[in-house]
Amino acid sequence: MTSLDNPLLVPAVNGVIVVRSIEGKDIEDVKTAFDTFRSALEFPDYFGENVNAFRDCVADLSWMHADVVWIVIQNADLIPVAEPSARIDWLPRALGDAIESLNGEPDPDFRVELRVVLVCRPEAAGRVRALWGQLGLVV
Repeated sequence: MTSLDNPLLVPAVNGVIVVRSIEGKDIEDVKTAFDTFRSALEFPDYFGENVNAFRDCVADLSWMHADVVWIVIQNADLIPVAEPSARIDWLPRALGDAIESLNGEPDPDFRVELRVVLVCRPEAAGRVRALWGQLGLVV
């Protein structure tokens, strides 16, 4: 199946749209998750490399000067979110909470819409949807 067989329709937006790509193959554990997201989303220097700091940064994104930020996670099925030794089961919930927080901001001067796209092999789509949903990111 190609992307033309199943297009993603996106509502029109006036303003700045920033798209950042995350390579799921690069995320093996908590450290590589922090490094990959910090690089892609250009986290500020004060990012503290812990889960709370990650949550704070991904739920802010004001430094990106965008109206909408799309995070496209390639090979999402390869991110070991359910592997206890990787210690990244918090990642789907952190992204889900950031979406809820940012998209629910009532003040348009501070609002940044956040969208997360999980890209995976077609045969892994059901498993990714169930697993990431179970861990806190509505897919």
